[in-house]
Formats: sequence, C-alpha cells, structure tokens
Amino acid sequence: MSRRSSIFKMEEDTDFSFLPQDHAGNTTEFFHELDDLSEIQLQTPINSPQNQFTIPKVSFTKTYKKTAVTAFLLMISWFTSSLGLSVYNKWLFSKNHFNFPYPLFTTCSHNIIQFCLSWFVLQIFLPNLKPTAKLSFKEYLKNVFPAGLATGLDIGFSNASFRFITLTFYTMVKSGAPVFVLLFAFLFKLEKINCKLIICIGVICFGVLLMVTDKTNFNINGYLLVQAATILSGLRWALIQILLKNSDLGMTNPFATNLYLTPIMAVTLLISSIMAEGLYTIFSSHFFQSITSILTILGVIFFGGVLAFIMLLVEYQLISTTSVVTFSIAGILKEVLTISTSHIVFQDSFSFTAAVGLIVSIVGIAAYNYIRINDLYQKHQSEVIELEENQAFISTNNFLTNDITPAGEEEEELLIYKTEN
Repeated sequence: MSRRSSIFKMEEDTDFSFLPQDHAGNTTEFFHELDDLSEIQLQTPINSPQNQFTIPKVSFTKTYKKTAVTAFLLMISWFTSSLGLSVYNKWLFSKNHFNFPYPLFTTCSHNIIQFCLSWFVLQIFLPNLKPTAKLSFKEYLKNVFPAGLATGLDIGFSNASFRFITLTFYTMVKSGAPVFVLLFAFLFKLEKINCKLIICIGVICFGVLLMVTDKTNFNINGYLLVQAATILSGLRWALIQILLKNSDLGMTNPFATNLYLTPIMAVTLLISSIMAEGLYTIFSSHFFQSITSILTILGVIFFGGVLAFIMLLVEYQLISTTSVVTFSIAGILKEVLTISTSHIVFQDSFSFTAAVGLIVSIVGIAAYNYIRINDLYQKHQSEVIELEENQAFISTNNFLTNDITPAGEEEEELLIYKTEN
C-alpha cells in the first residue's frame, strides 16, 4: 500500500461527519490539510522527532467550542427576532390593538418581501451562495413544494389565530410542536427512536396539556387554527432539514432556501387570502383609503417582512447547525420568554394550572437537554478513540514505508550499478 493510498483508506473507513463542514456538508478542506501534513511527515526519517504524526486533541476541542458558541449566538438571535415578531403579529392582528384583520394577506406580503431580500442579497452581496443546481419542474414539485406549502400554511394559520386568542394561549398550544417534529423526524428517519427522548417529550406534552386545559383564554376557532399550525410546524421543519442537508437540490444555505420556498408560500397564502378574506374587501377597507393610511400600513407590513426575514434566516442556520429536534426543544425556552413578555406587554394572564404545566414542560426540557448533551459527550469520546486508532495505523504505515521500501530501492540501485559495470 502506498503512502497516499493509506491516507485515502482512512478517509473511506472513518466517519468524519462531526468535523467542521461547509454549507454543502463537505470536509474536504480538513482532508487537504491532513494530506499535506502527512506528505511532509512521510518524507521525514522515521527516527526524526518531527515524524510524530498526531492530531492535536485541542483542535477538535476548539471545533466543538466554536460550534457551541455559534449555536448559542444563533439561539439568542432567534429568541430576539422571534419574540419581536410574535409581539408584532399580536399587536397587528389583535382586535384590541392595531386591528388589521387580514393575516393571510399580510403573511403573503411578508413572503414576497423575503423573496426580494433573498434575491437582492444573493445578487449583490453573496453571489457565491447562489443555488448551483438546476431543478426540473418535477423535482421542484416533489422536493420543494411540500416544504413551501407546509411553511406557508403554518405561518398563515398562526397569524390568523391571533384574531381570536391571546399570545399566551397561542404560545402554550404551539409549545406542543416538538411532539409533531419528533413524529415527522422519525417518519423521515432524521432521528433514531430513543425511549428516553420519547419519555421527555411525553413530560413536555403533559405540561402543555395542563396549560391548554386552562379555560380562561380558550376560543375554539383560535385553538383549531393554532393546533393545525402546530402540526404543520412539525412537518415544515422536518422537510426543511431534508432540503438543507441535500446538497444536490442546491439549497445549501438559508438565502437559497428562502429563494425557493417563499414563492410557494406566497402563492399558497394569496389563494387562501382570496378565498377567506377577499382582495376587494382588503383594498376597500379604511387602511387603503388615503395616502397616509396606505403608507402607514405598507410601512408596518414591510417592517414585519424584514423581521420575519431575519428570523427565518436564523432559524434555517440554527437547524442546520444543530438538529431539528434540538431546535424544537430549545424553542420551548423561547416560548417561556414569550409568555413572560405577553404578560408584561399585553397583560395576559394564566391560571395556577397553566403555571404548573409550564413548570412541568421546563422539567421535560431540562431532562431532554441532559440526555442530548450526554449523548454528544459519549460520541465525542468515541471519535477521539477512533482518531487515536487511525493515528496508530498511520504511524505503523509510515514505519513500514520508511523502513522497508528504501532498502528495496537501495538493492535495485546496487544491481543496476553492477550491471552497468
């Protein structure tokens, strides 16, 4: 086996999926560095102190720390933008505040704004992130359309529910999203079935059930809308994770994904708005009767579109950095913050039963995170052991290459010398 072939064999036999990857999920940059380092050390005599081929553990520790810091910053950004958007939507659609009664039309406009912003960013600032794959119409319908449809209806139904329920009740029902995220993750084989994980989800569900049974803020129309949105949310994020991980589809970054999804979302919501709200009713309302009112409502809608754009980009990046279930569970913490904010901003109230349910959900979240972190630690330890075994394999191969092959070359040179003389 040659010196280079031994290195390539290590690449084939070893799972390096945990290594830092680019948007397409590639680890080629790491292996180029590894290969260059191997060539330098293989050219060094075996007894040289420079020929200690070791992969510093600190580099992998730094990689994990960097990933953790990135995920933490993304999570903070997601909390901030999502919380701001929730307050904005409740203020915009609530009968007790701005009272704009056309949530489907508004969400459709938001998606048009997001499409324009994504296109502008890719054309002007980040042309290297443009989708490279050319999808056929059949591929588009098969892979992209379901995700766009689920996302559009999820957001549309969520916004429509604000006409009937409080932000607190909305948040409580939406907290059940991890159940459906997990079900669809199992269905699409994005996550392996884990009994401990299922128990944690069960605890969270019980807490959500206690919160939802609070009759104080219950409205059947609002509940059905937000429950449908919750189910669609699980489907939505499972499909989006598939899109982000499938580099062949060309949606290897949030801008490209947004560029593909938002047209479907906008069309879906436009059709829904025409059927449920009526375009004539919208444009004949007092919001579009004067220049001032038109500019006001357009400015309000544009602000929401930009905020939604920022939130979606952070969501896509967060879900591709971690996992769909981790993203969903972390979202429960965001829901707790949302409930607290709604109590402060909108004076929403909830009963003792709802408070107990909230505590139960938090316990489930803590247990889930402990299990995930422990699994990650065990995986990291096994990867370190595997790397050490690969180091031993490479060192052995280096010894054989430098100790045996040169002797054979010397004998061949001596034979040629004797023949010529």
